[in-house]
Parts: sequence; C-alpha cells; structure tokens
Amino acid sequence: MRQHNLTNILHFAIVPHISKATPTSNMTTITERYPHADHFSNLLNELGMTNTQAARLQSGGFTSMQILVSHYQSGGASNLEKYLRDLNKTFANSAVALRVYYNPVIINRLCGCLNYFSLCVMSFYTIPDIDLVNQEFAGNLGSFWNKFKADKKIQDENDDDTNIDLPKLKGAASWISFRDAFIHKLRDTSTSRGFSLAYLVDTTVRPVTHGNSALLESDIIDLEEEDVFETKTIHFGSSYRGDNKKLWNMLEAALLNSDPYNMIAQFFRTKDGRKAWIALKSHYEGEDYVQQIREEAMSRLKTVHYRGETRNFKWENYVSAHIKAHKQLLDVGYNNRHGLDDATKTQFLRSNIVPQADMHISLAVARPYEKKPFQEYITFLTTEVIRALWDFSQFMWVKRCQNVHVKNTDDPCSLTHNELLYSIREILKVRRTNLSHVEKQLHLNVTRGMQVAHTRTLVDWLLLLSQEREKTIRFNHD
Repeated sequence: MRQHNLTNILHFAIVPHISKATPTSNMTTITERYPHADHFSNLLNELGMTNTQAARLQSGGFTSMQILVSHYQSGGASNLEKYLRDLNKTFANSAVALRVYYNPVIINRLCGCLNYFSLCVMSFYTIPDIDLVNQEFAGNLGSFWNKFKADKKIQDENDDDTNIDLPKLKGAASWISFRDAFIHKLRDTSTSRGFSLAYLVDTTVRPVTHGNSALLESDIIDLEEEDVFETKTIHFGSSYRGDNKKLWNMLEAALLNSDPYNMIAQFFRTKDGRKAWIALKSHYEGEDYVQQIREEAMSRLKTVHYRGETRNFKWENYVSAHIKAHKQLLDVGYNNRHGLDDATKTQFLRSNIVPQADMHISLAVARPYEKKPFQEYITFLTTEVIRALWDFSQFMWVKRCQNVHVKNTDDPCSLTHNELLYSIREILKVRRTNLSHVEKQLHLNVTRGMQVAHTRTLVDWLLLLSQEREKTIRFNHD
C-alpha cells in the first residue's frame, strides 16, 4: 500500500532503527510481527523500559501489540495510561521483586504507540510495521497522542455547539451551498474516535470494503498527513455504524418536512446516512445538472469583461466572477476534479480585459506572471490596477481642488458642511476608499473646526481636507 512520506523529523527517527533490523524481522511479514511476542519485547526495550517494567507489563497479559490494541479497543490509550499509573501507586506496597514504576516519559511513549496502532488498525484497517518504531519515533507519537487527546476533549465539550447554519435545500439551485455547508458541519463534528465525521461522505475509493478481508500492511502511516482520516478511514465496522447513524440523524434534522427528504426517506429504517447522502448527491449532481453548471461557468468566463472602474462594476467584481466560475467547475468535478489549469485561467482573465480599460501597460508588465500560478497573476494585476487608480485619483483630486478654487475666487468664504461632504463624495466616485470611514472622519473634523469655520477660507478647508484624506489613505493601506 503506497503511503505519503512522513515529515523529516519522523523520517530521520526511523532510519537508524531500520539499520538495526534483525534477521528475524527480515524473515517475517508486517502482519506476522504484529502479534509476535519477541517483536513486542523489542519495542518495549526500544521505548526505554527496564526488564522489570517490561516483565510486569507482560505478566499482565500484554505480550504483543495485537493483544494491547484488542484489549484497549474501547477505552484506547487513556485507559492504558490509567492502568500504568495505577501500577505506580502500588509501588510502596508491593514485594521488592514486583515493584515497578513507569515514569511519565515511558508512559507517554507507550500510549503514543498504542494510539498509533489502534488508529491504523481499527480506523484504516492497516497494520504499520512494529519494527520501524524507535525511541524518537515513539516520542513523536506520544506528542501526537497528547495533542490528539486534547483536541478530542475540546471537540467533545463543544460538539453540541456546532451551530453552523445550513441553507435550506429547495432544489438544484441551492444544492451546492447546502452541500458545502453540510460538509463543513461534518468537519466540525467529532466521532467517538477523535476525528471528524467528514470521512462518511468522502468519495475516495477504499482498498477494503468489508471486514472479511485480510488487514493491509504499510511501513509507516503519517497521522498528521492532511486529510488522512477523511480519505483512509474505512466504511464498515462497529464504529462506522455508529457514525453512520449520526450522519443520518443530521440529514434527517436538516431535511425533514421538505421535498428533498423524500429522496432519502427510504433509508429511515436502516438509518444509513452514507447511502442517504449518496442518493442526494446522485440526484442533484446528475449528468444534466453537471452539464448545466459547466456551461454556466464557461459562459461566465467568456462573457464577463472588464472595461475599467465604474460605479457598479469594479476590478474586484471582475476577479470574483472568474473565481466563482472556477469554483463551479471544481464543484462538478470538471477535468477529473482539477478544474481548469492555471494557464487557461490566466488566458480567460487576460483576454476579457477590453482596450477601453486602458490596461495595456499593466498587461505587458504582467507577461512574466502568465506562466506562474493563477493566484500570483491575479495578485500582480490587482496591484497594477490599484496603482493606476491611485495615480488617477491623485489627478482628479488636484483637478477638483483647482475647479472649486477658481469658481470661488471672488468669494473666498469658508466651505459649508454640505459643500465639504459634496466635495469628498465627488472625489470618492473615482477612489477605492472606505466611504463610511472617510465621512466619519470628515464629520468629526468639521465638528471640531466649526468654531473656527468662519475664519477659514476655501483654500484652508481644501488643505485641511487634503491632509485628512492622506491620513485616511495611509490608515487603510496599513
């Protein structure tokens, strides 16, 4: 079974141990080593246990990793931790030969190993190689277990507070928004094993689909790999059945007394949440629907143009339209769920910027970015657009000041409150500045200067307004 590489820390922890592999380990398989007493003894020694500590654990019946995992199938590593700490409490009252004390480091390493093997075997149906666990690796697994345990505690405490509002599913038009919100809710809802319920609706093909199959083997499984629980957790077994029923309850609560509920009502008796979800997805993401969304997205990419900044359509609206179209294509699995490639995305964005937008210089400067990731191209062009708007607004500001001053040369009286507001609104028509913030600042400045307003000439007011404008711009940029 092919697995992704671990982080460098875990990789370097494994390498020295591999070099110490015994001839016996080379003659057995991972599956054969899993229940083998000798390999378990080697692991305990690798963790730093003394002979007395290992013997006390084995005398309690824990003679292999398989037995340890099976015994703590329900309570997990937390119950093993309690067992070891209880043994520590009997230290003073035990006969000398039976006295044993497990320090926190040993407990952490062993519990980390149990958590690792339990998750791999019970959740992924895969046995990792016991001979590849050395002391450093076990320490990393212990750290992961502590974090995993803390996260699970937080999730358990907050599970009832997963108040993500789901949009009403009224038909095909609202399916995507409902689907995305529901999956987000699943990712925020924890299973009894400490990871999210999202694995129930994941479409990744599992190599094993029933419990009669032999366990898979893997040298190492990286529990911190992104989406490892979502894409590798099996869809059978007692834990799966409990999670699946919980998924059904969530779907039923979201759709009860609605038309879409009729599509999943057949699963009411079995409480099969996964099949109910697949039924919904198949209905709303059928070929006709997928084709409709594809055509809509491609049409948007071909017909939306940027003609320069206007009151109702700005650069961010243009970029947003393209991003939305690409998301639609991803939503319906276009190009094997990869969507359009970056070069095609860039081509659509660039080709629909019409000449009247006066961006020929910016587009020429941006040519080296056409071969870079699409997001980098957008970022660079956005910077160019903002730079152009800044230059234009500077020009408009000076022009506005000059026009007002010329018209009032014979009557150099102070600007009234309304005249001042009118001036700033006129300027802001061509600026990408927060109007509410500027007006708030302007009102404040006018109020503060009201007592001296009669002594201020038109030119004084314009200078004051210019200074406040520059402060506001710097504030917004910072």
